[in-house]
Amino acid sequence: MATPLINALRVQGGTFYTFSSASNDISKTFTDDDARFVFSKFVLLDLPDVATPSSNRENYIVWEGIGSKGTGISSIPASDLSNDDNINFAQVFQNYLLNHEQLILEGSNTLASSYDNKELSTVSERLFWKWLSNINAIRFRNATASEASVSNRFTEEDPGNFYKKVVKYIGDIDVVNNVSRDGHAYSEVYLNVPVTHGDTPLILFKNYADRNYTPGIEWQGTPLYIDGRDSGSTHPSGLSLSPYYDNDTTNRYTATIFGDVTNWSGTAVSPGNLSPKPVLLSMMDGLVLDTDANSYKPIVDDPNISLISEFNATDSSQDFSFNVALIYYDVYSASNSLNRGRNLYGILVLDNFVNEGSGSSSIKRFDKFKPNKVTKLNGNGYGLKFNLKFDTSADNVGVETIINDYQTFSMDLFIDASTRMQEAADLFLDTKKEIIEIKNELNELRQYYFSQGTLNGMSQRLSELEKSLNNAKLAFSSPTSLLDLINKNADNIQKILSGKLSLNLTYNTDILKSGDGLLVDKSVPNQIKLVNRVQKYSNFMICKNSSKYLLTDNGNGKTFTSTTNNNIIVLDKFTNYFRQKNQNADSNGVETFQDNFYINVDDKNYKWKNGQTLKLVFENKIKTNNYNIVFKTDSQNRFGNGQYNKIIGTVQTSQLFPLTDGSYMPIIEIICIDENQYLFNIDILR
Repeated sequence: MATPLINALRVQGGTFYTFSSASNDISKTFTDDDARFVFSKFVLLDLPDVATPSSNRENYIVWEGIGSKGTGISSIPASDLSNDDNINFAQVFQNYLLNHEQLILEGSNTLASSYDNKELSTVSERLFWKWLSNINAIRFRNATASEASVSNRFTEEDPGNFYKKVVKYIGDIDVVNNVSRDGHAYSEVYLNVPVTHGDTPLILFKNYADRNYTPGIEWQGTPLYIDGRDSGSTHPSGLSLSPYYDNDTTNRYTATIFGDVTNWSGTAVSPGNLSPKPVLLSMMDGLVLDTDANSYKPIVDDPNISLISEFNATDSSQDFSFNVALIYYDVYSASNSLNRGRNLYGILVLDNFVNEGSGSSSIKRFDKFKPNKVTKLNGNGYGLKFNLKFDTSADNVGVETIINDYQTFSMDLFIDASTRMQEAADLFLDTKKEIIEIKNELNELRQYYFSQGTLNGMSQRLSELEKSLNNAKLAFSSPTSLLDLINKNADNIQKILSGKLSLNLTYNTDILKSGDGLLVDKSVPNQIKLVNRVQKYSNFMICKNSSKYLLTDNGNGKTFTSTTNNNIIVLDKFTNYFRQKNQNADSNGVETFQDNFYINVDDKNYKWKNGQTLKLVFENKIKTNNYNIVFKTDSQNRFGNGQYNKIIGTVQTSQLFPLTDGSYMPIIEIICIDENQYLFNIDILR
């Protein structure tokens, strides 16, 4: 294999570059029946302009930043840089990022270890963020406690007069259509940004290390040519074949310390170029996007949302612009869907760089406006569709891309077609109902149609009826016989009512059975007594922990959040009661929270019902340190958010009633008000 060769950005329309790792994952699905590949997410970026920064705090793209950390001398020769940034983009993307990826896939590292294909997560996304960092486009900082609900999360540097935010929006790929036409097979992938959405208010990153990419590993290349190319190789588009490394002296790429939010400040210059440019290059390495909504503190704290897509429609989301889209896919095992990895498939540049003079250029931006509740201004939506034709060529792992000027209209047509299909289905059901009614009416009319055999049968039945009527006349030959029978029955009824005629009635009580909460007592013959067996509380809950009680600390200063066997109490029928005793109290018997206190309610055996209650009583004093008590349920993932990821509600410190010493002994009652949508009320009784 060799480093893929790519073309410069198209002057008209968009350009899509894919990664060799993604091609390997697709090929794996052809030979492994257990392997699955599905497009899952997309991310919209506002790629900065290419310009010379007036201050190293500005995150303009500087191509010379590649390989310049520490020395300021870039690994890009000045002769490789063009006045056309459409060429420079492809040149740096190919000779740095794709060449680095190819060396990793070949196992050309200092550990002499081959690439581990069993790892579901590829290196593509980590290399992409590192590439952006090295061209001065993006920088990072640690996420705060108000931003991330878990530790070791990062976000972009705060935007201001100098730094412009790059990552703007995280969306879901909901529609993928397979098309076969004229002997060619395509996959149509739709990226839809709804009208109601603004930007993603907070975007988190995390570090990911595995056997293929971890701090301290270096990959050795050749000094003159990118991997797999030599003096006899020519580029079909005329691009240079010179490799660009992290260290041009040793011809190596290096995986540095993961999670380093510091920046290298200096100037970057290409060999032979006397015009250095100020840069502030991030030292961050090993980053991937965190798409788990449970990592986002604003989502966890808001009981009205639980997904990033819902986060995009909140009041905190704003208008934004974008010019690049990243396409992600998931790989997983058909036999075990939890064995899953999410990877970067490729980068879609929506337009080309336009020269603005003085060495500056930019890619056209698309503006996304969110509806304004105050000004009543309408918003806009985007529907992007691109066709992927998979090419298994070893020299150029690429895709054929179609980007039209009418993408939004195309998505509207798709939505209209779906609506028409639904209307056609409704019309079919209505027609079917009418046909059934006509059939029933026809069956009723058939009874009035008589054959000769039917008429003969009716004649016979009429003769029998006439005979029976004559016999009845004989029985009531006396004109007073019927009246005498009526008078006799009336006399007997009067005697029963007055008690002069004894009467015993026997009833079959075996058909009456006991049910939930109700006992049928038959101990006295010929008597039935109904007894209510439900007292104030029908179930005294026990926690699945070995202590039988909930734990607020796992010994490392963090609250248990596991959904397998920690802090799980089991729901039963009717009313439920749980009394909590402190397990990590201090000398005064007070237990202090070290983090949010998560309580998981197991509804496997009994789903929540309307009006069902759960009362939680704290027997001992607690102090919350302003952390929250969070109740979760849905152990069987009925709502599709993940096991125990349906939030019942959150109790904040401000809702509790403090004692004189500042501690609390709360009593909390949960009432189910909608058993279909799992909606609850939470009352603080003490």
